[in-house]
Amino acid sequence: MVRARRRGAERCEENLAKAREEAEDLKTQIHDLKMQGAGEVWLVVGIVFFCLSAFFGAIAFGDLREGPPGPPGPVGPPGLDGDPGIQGPRGAQGPPGSNGINGTSGSGTSGSQGAQGAQGASGSNGTQGPPGPAGPRGPSGQQGPRGAPGPTCPSGSRLSRLSFPQTGKGGPVTAFVCEVG
Repeated sequence: MVRARRRGAERCEENLAKAREEAEDLKTQIHDLKMQGAGEVWLVVGIVFFCLSAFFGAIAFGDLREGPPGPPGPVGPPGLDGDPGIQGPRGAQGPPGSNGINGTSGSGTSGSQGAQGAQGASGSNGTQGPPGPAGPRGPSGQQGPRGAPGPTCPSGSRLSRLSFPQTGKGGPVTAFVCEVG
């Protein structure tokens, strides 16, 4: 039984070594196939990109000529009126006109006197004169009614006035306070 075990173990080790060797060979073959396939793919990708760049380069540099001009477009709407220009210089004086022919004397009686004309427009106002001297002082007025009483404090306190400076707009704020003691 020991012998059978030993023989089985030797056979097992031989089979295991053969299997490992076969696996290493297959692994190497698969790696080679992968590398060959990847190289072919990159070769195809490179060729495609080269062809595309040649195609677009031919389009870009191919036909740079211009064709004949097209028909004129439709007339656009009229623009806005411009600002008036500056006044031009005065022109030269024209030649004097010819003298007219003297008319013949009229005959007949004088006409009646015409109606009186309308009243003319009033003239413009003159400039304002300088102010006059101050008048005499007027009489004193009546005495006014008595004013309302001011703020008061309860007995035992006194009224004080406090002023606080105000930051921002405005002047100081004044407050009346009753002080005790």
